[in-house]
Amino acid sequence: QTQSTWGVSTDRKRRFVRAMTAFPLRFCFVLLLSISLLAVSVHAIYEDQLGTVDWSSQQIGNVEHSVTVNKDLVVVSTTQGVIAGLSRKDGAIVWRRVFEPSDAVRAMHLKDKVVITLQGDSTIARAWRSSDGALLWEEVVSASPSAGAQLSWMQSEALLLTDSSVQVRSSAFGKQLWLWTAPPSTVFLRAVPDATGTAVYVLAAKSNAKSAVSIVAYTLDARTGKLSSEQTVSESTLAIQDIRKSVVTLNGQYAVIVSNPSVVLYNFKTNKSKQVPLSTLFAQSTQPTAIDISHPSVFVLAAGGEQSVVAVDPTSESIRLVRGFKGIRVFSPLLVGGDVSRTVVVTAMTSEMWIEVESVDIESGVIKSVGRNPKISSVANGCVTSLSVSSTSEAAVGAYSVWITAEDHSFHQLKGETLQWSREEALGSAVQAELMDLPLPQQLNPGELGPEHIEELLAQDPLTQFKTRITGQFAQLNALIQNLLGAAAKNSTAATSSDLNSGDRFGYRKMIVVLTSAGKLFGIHSESGRVVWSRFFSRDSLMTKGQVHVHSFAFVRTHITAHASAELNVFVSLTGSTKSTLVITVDPLTGEAVGAEELQFEIKHIISLPFHDSHHRNLFGIVDQSMKIHIRPKSNEAQVIADREGSNVTFHIVDKKGKTVQGFALGQRQKEFTYESIPVWTVNFADNEEVVSVAHQFDNGGVFQPARIKGDARLLYKYLNPNLMTVATVADKNAPVLNLYIIDTVTGSVIHHSNQPGCKEPVSLLHYENWVLIHYWNEQAQRHEMTSVELYEDRADEDMADLVQAAFGLPSNVSSPEKLVFSSRIAARPFAIQQSYIFPAGVRAMGVTQTAQGITTSMILLGLTSGQVAALDRRFFDARRPMGEASQADKDEGLFPYQAVVPIPPHTIVNYYKSLPQVRGIQSAPAHLESTSLVFAYGLDLFFTRLAPSKTYDILSEDFSYAFLALTVVILLVAVPVSYWFTARNELKSRWK
Repeated sequence: QTQSTWGVSTDRKRRFVRAMTAFPLRFCFVLLLSISLLAVSVHAIYEDQLGTVDWSSQQIGNVEHSVTVNKDLVVVSTTQGVIAGLSRKDGAIVWRRVFEPSDAVRAMHLKDKVVITLQGDSTIARAWRSSDGALLWEEVVSASPSAGAQLSWMQSEALLLTDSSVQVRSSAFGKQLWLWTAPPSTVFLRAVPDATGTAVYVLAAKSNAKSAVSIVAYTLDARTGKLSSEQTVSESTLAIQDIRKSVVTLNGQYAVIVSNPSVVLYNFKTNKSKQVPLSTLFAQSTQPTAIDISHPSVFVLAAGGEQSVVAVDPTSESIRLVRGFKGIRVFSPLLVGGDVSRTVVVTAMTSEMWIEVESVDIESGVIKSVGRNPKISSVANGCVTSLSVSSTSEAAVGAYSVWITAEDHSFHQLKGETLQWSREEALGSAVQAELMDLPLPQQLNPGELGPEHIEELLAQDPLTQFKTRITGQFAQLNALIQNLLGAAAKNSTAATSSDLNSGDRFGYRKMIVVLTSAGKLFGIHSESGRVVWSRFFSRDSLMTKGQVHVHSFAFVRTHITAHASAELNVFVSLTGSTKSTLVITVDPLTGEAVGAEELQFEIKHIISLPFHDSHHRNLFGIVDQSMKIHIRPKSNEAQVIADREGSNVTFHIVDKKGKTVQGFALGQRQKEFTYESIPVWTVNFADNEEVVSVAHQFDNGGVFQPARIKGDARLLYKYLNPNLMTVATVADKNAPVLNLYIIDTVTGSVIHHSNQPGCKEPVSLLHYENWVLIHYWNEQAQRHEMTSVELYEDRADEDMADLVQAAFGLPSNVSSPEKLVFSSRIAARPFAIQQSYIFPAGVRAMGVTQTAQGITTSMILLGLTSGQVAALDRRFFDARRPMGEASQADKDEGLFPYQAVVPIPPHTIVNYYKSLPQVRGIQSAPAHLESTSLVFAYGLDLFFTRLAPSKTYDILSEDFSYAFLALTVVILLVAVPVSYWFTARNELKSRWK
């Protein structure tokens, strides 16, 4: 060994240098290995992917109150519990705060750019900054429900009235300055501050010993809330809720009590009253309702379709009629610079042609037209339900800004005769939805004949039919070749982008038909969320004077081809002098009515029959109040089918009030298209049980896998009974018990019954294939839970090959061929497997993904109370999840070990950061691709997306390189003959050798 100058051998030095050099590499390797072990998989989407396969639409609901903040902003509140700021420029939502419908605004006022609201039955006062909706303070005004909550201003403080208290709070901080509670047997009706700010006048109803009601006036000190005086104004025999509708306070010192035959005008300052005959103010002899329109000296009397504008003259202390009106009108004071005009009130009314907004001069009763617009009418929108008007000048009639809410929940802003913008807020009250296939355009389905040409073709000779068939097949082959070359795809996209009534090859485009509680029907395009058409079932459009209630709608489906679509039947209940039902047939592609039939009875139930006629229309039955069944469509063929197959038809009716479920069978025909119903079975629940939820089996169009293959290769047959329904009841509210019943609707047998002590509503149910999922609240543990119930047939394994052979009629060793056809009357009782889980969130609605053939894994769709929509793997709720460590057979089957808590991973939230409050339903539909399911969720907002539970295994990804594929094909086409030539050449050389 050689020695270095430092006395160390060269080899030892080299080894030392190599070790020191390798140390950082070893350290980095260990560090990277540790990081990789700690890392978890991350599921996310890029920001530019948002909105590519989904869309959402925000609503605010049916506007009830509105206040003008400035020239750019108007603040509104709705019956759905929403407070929002809208842009006056285009109606866009600037800010929005969402509460429960039970917490809706009952009174709203604006003062110094602060909006104060009274909300909910418990009467909570909240103050909001009008510019951005920030909550400034929140205070509970009354712990008990109050029917007559009222809000007004007393200088810079808020005066709040409930049924049992009057209080004053600081508008800046919500601090209570004083409180005065009602004496015994007294209900407060109205409170008004004195114009000078020294007193508060309260009008109350006090029950006396004579079984009558005394109307009493109280005077309170405005600074301390102490009682100064008490005076009985009058006596009344009306109920307190009726007295509340007949009392208004005006001008800071007057109270008007309307009764028949006189009207009492009471002065709080002088404690004097004056009576005026009602006949001088109102034409009808019936007891009218006194409507407070927030004007200091004007109120409205209304009854029987007639209204009178009445004014109080403070100088002469008299009441006079300003003007009478006929028809359904809405009145509003005119705000000029934030102050109420004392000389003008504004009224609005819709006719069959347009909406008419008019100003009424209080002194003379002269009417001037403010604006008329044909885009709003009683036919298209119904009557006006609320009105708010603002202007910079009383005289500038054309400059009036008018906000109108119509009966169809639409909200409009007019200025003069110009409709500046509209909002379709009926979509915020959707109650039913269906996703309907759109017919394919001709270029995507060449050579296919429509149903109108099929009968003509069948009448031709066989040679002509063969020629037509070959021609159509050649056209389809040509289209396929063009599509592969890329030419047809471009032309198809260009043709269908503007055609909203045509589908696409993958089945992504659907028509979403939505019914709302306002009685308005919408057709929404699934690709963009655009409203293609809308139809409102108003009194004028149906030409009736009675009340209109849309019962529901049902599809009469036809064969979906390139030429045919479906029909939609809407059932509208008409209540007037004679109660009847109108069945309107609507084309779901355009919204046009293609037929109508008026039935002289009320609907009790609607039955969808499992039969269709030669035009592929499904038969359905309408059950009237006398339990007679009326078969539709009204055709001879439908009646022949009903006569032939009627003995196999059963239906059931759930009576929540009567606490029963009753099954019926279709009986003999009594007259044309009318059949009797025969009671077959009844399930009676206990007297202390209340039906809280009902779910019918989800129509999935077929089951791909009728049995589960266990880890040990044995079969577990699903109990696939299409006649099942699920009922959830809660017994004994004090010590609640949640009961779950699974009932066979053909025989009335209770297939399964279980109970959960200490659990109660809210309850959500989902019934799909052979399993039931129920979400509920555990009162004892103070948490949400879910229970999964799975039903299986109690029978031995059959060889799968024998089952397939028997299904196709081939010789087999199947012991019971009847097992291939299900019948509730002979089916053996199944056994149930049940498992419960803790769920970390509340659920409002549940659904399940559907695919074309049912091959793809199902996902449970949950509309959470947080406004999120989660899509969880069905295996999370598997009732067969093993306790403890999973065996090898369980692992082979894909069962997760049981865990008490079901997690909600962030990547399962399909609406990511978007909120869907007050979700009421989740509807899914299959696309043409087996991997994809279309999901539509509706509540206050709308949300649509495409889900692929098992990934898109049947379609190329969007970033797939078609150019590289084409280049590979070209290289292969060149390489094959070249390699063949080289091979032949080498073989020839080898032979010569």
